[in-house]
Amino acid sequence: MKNLFFLFLMISIKLSSQVNYNVNSHHYKNEMNPYFDLIEIVENHGIGGPAYGGYDTGVAYADFNGDGYIDINLLLNPGADGDFCEHFMLINNGDDTFSMDNTLITNTTFQTYMSRKTIVGDFNGDNKPDVVRIAGGHDWLGKSNILMSGNDQYTFMELDVVPESQYHGFGSGDLDNDGDLDLFFGSPDAGFAMNDGSGNFTWFRVDEKISNFFEDEPEHGPYGMGTIEILDVNNDGDEDIVIGGSYANNSSDPHLMGPTILWGDGTSNYDYNNKTEIWGFGERPTMTDGSNVNNNDDFSFADIDNDGYLDVVLVFIRQIDNDPDNNGDTTMSHYYQVMKGNSNTEFTDVTDEWLPDNIKYCTVVWIILKDIDQNGQLDLTEYAKTTYKAGSLPTTNCLPEAWRWEWNGSSFTTISGSQLSVDDEILDNSLKLYPNPTDNILFIKGNKNSMNVSIYNILGKEVLSKINTNNIDVKVLPKGVYIIKISDDVSQTNRKFIRN
Repeated sequence: MKNLFFLFLMISIKLSSQVNYNVNSHHYKNEMNPYFDLIEIVENHGIGGPAYGGYDTGVAYADFNGDGYIDINLLLNPGADGDFCEHFMLINNGDDTFSMDNTLITNTTFQTYMSRKTIVGDFNGDNKPDVVRIAGGHDWLGKSNILMSGNDQYTFMELDVVPESQYHGFGSGDLDNDGDLDLFFGSPDAGFAMNDGSGNFTWFRVDEKISNFFEDEPEHGPYGMGTIEILDVNNDGDEDIVIGGSYANNSSDPHLMGPTILWGDGTSNYDYNNKTEIWGFGERPTMTDGSNVNNNDDFSFADIDNDGYLDVVLVFIRQIDNDPDNNGDTTMSHYYQVMKGNSNTEFTDVTDEWLPDNIKYCTVVWIILKDIDQNGQLDLTEYAKTTYKAGSLPTTNCLPEAWRWEWNGSSFTTISGSQLSVDDEILDNSLKLYPNPTDNILFIKGNKNSMNVSIYNILGKEVLSKINTNNIDVKVLPKGVYIIKISDDVSQTNRKFIRN
């Protein structure tokens, strides 16, 4: 009996480790991706930034060697836009540490440009993960590709039927209810790659599958349709396509009026007259200065308030070129918007009530809605626990720790963030750190009061602190860039310094 119990336990563990990869891309992104400390992992293997780029859009998480643990496949750019990427397979050792094993890939010299989005799914019906990446750098055309599973290895191959392009967004889902995953590609050459179940695709131009859809632009649909998700929004058993990106400034523009849901009927054919706009023309969000946001880079759905209806979080870019308030440089900010869904599949803007801390001045790429710590409360966060970020304001320091809020029953509470403002609550305009860089003592000059000092590494972890001081010894720290937080009883400031 004892042996039978252990046999049953082993079978249960084996079954529980099996993953269904035949799910739409929205579900995989939000429910199945892990929450790894990606920066630490890649830097441990010598493939960290800035030597490489493309972590956010080129990463794929899946159990590639079938041992029950989530591995990482990376397509990284080693140089400038237009350089061919390098491929890396990091195998989980069973404890979320990783070993490099590119032998799982048969053709690691496969040439492709940086991808702007990566999707994991079972496209050839063998119950193993495959990886599809869209083509093209910002100024380079290329063929989208798939890393297809074989018996024991994976092989890169181009998706020949998909036009050579520079896609920004696409999604996967079973659009025709035949049991396999199909693909829908956005601008600039929109269309459908319909799967026969074995990973063989047939291409349909967008006007062949979506009726009444920008009939003056039949070859590609609306301009700027760069953000795509596929999911069953209204829970009727059929996959819907959510499209967004660049929206119309004038009602006559050949763009979408707003983020739009195309309702599916299980045939893979859609009708633009059968749609719901999450918001419409003239309802684009505005920044605090009254200016409109620009492109909508991502969106994710979840029943945030547990009322039985899906809500949606969207993220937008706001770009100001030649900004006089930023020394003539480009200023990039990111705006989160939260829309509450109701029984009629209509949406109401609840951003101010649910997410007042919604504007960020450091990079945002993907929206993840998932209970990260398994405490029963939904989190709003990013694609990894740490991400490479960039800021465009000299007054903003961007730390890699992911944005993360947690739903408290009525709104989102900030759990962690990666933005330290260096001019909020300034202690004194004459405050100075010297010498900077330094290899031992860092002095703080210009404030008459003794201050409390905390130092954070690039991961946002506090590594040193001292109270009632005007200097701090940093020689125990490894060489690198750090953030020092200086505060007294009423105010604080944050500055960068370098430990030589």
